[in-house]
Amino acid sequence: PAVTSEVDDQPTFVESEHLQKDDSGVEITSLSKKLKMNIGKDESGNIVYTLTDIENDELVIGKSNMDLVTSSLDGFAGSAFDSAEAFMVDETRPYLGNVSEFTDRCVAASVKMTKGDVVYYIEVKLYDNGVAFRYRLPDVSRDRVTAENTSFTIAKPGKIWYGKDSDCYEPEITSGVYASIPVGNKLNGPITIELANSSGYVALLEGFVGEDYI
Repeated sequence: PAVTSEVDDQPTFVESEHLQKDDSGVEITSLSKKLKMNIGKDESGNIVYTLTDIENDELVIGKSNMDLVTSSLDGFAGSAFDSAEAFMVDETRPYLGNVSEFTDRCVAASVKMTKGDVVYYIEVKLYDNGVAFRYRLPDVSRDRVTAENTSFTIAKPGKIWYGKDSDCYEPEITSGVYASIPVGNKLNGPITIELANSSGYVALLEGFVGEDYI
C-alpha cells in the first residue's frame, strides 16, 4: 500500500513515485524529482550506487562501491535485496551553528539486505540537492569494522579543494586538479569538487560523528 502524508500545501507523498524495487536493486527519487539514486549490483555481485541529476540529465556520482567488512559480515558482495520502504521527512529543528534552525526535508528510505543468515540495512536520505547514506549492521557484541570499502566516484571531476595528511579536523586546505592527486593520499574532508563544464560542485562530508564508528 502507498504511504501518504499531507504537509502544508505540498502534494501527497506516494511511496511508489519515489521508490522502485526489484531483485536487482532499488531506485529512489527525491521529493521534487531532481535527483535519483540507484543501488544495485555490478557484474561481480558487489553492491554499487549511482547518483543522477534528473533535471540536467547528468550523472553526478558514477558507479561506486557500498561495502563494509566487519567481524560478523564478510563484506556486502553477494547480498540480496530483501525489501525496501520509503517515507517523507519534513522537520524543522533548532541548531547551534551558523543558523538557529534547519529544515530536514527529504525522502528517507530503508533497504533491507540479506547475506546468508545476516541481515543489515542501507539507510538513505535523498534531498533535491544531495544524499546521505549509512549502513545499519547487526547488533553483535564486540563486533568491529575491519575494512571500509565505500567509494565516491565523481563522474566529471575538475578542480578539487581538500585537506591533506592531517589528524586534525581543521587541516590547511589546498587545491589542485582532481586527476593529479596521487592514489593513496590521505585526504581530509570536507572535500569539494568542481564538476566539469562549470555545471556545479560536489561536497563530500561525514555525518553522525560520535564516539563510535563514523
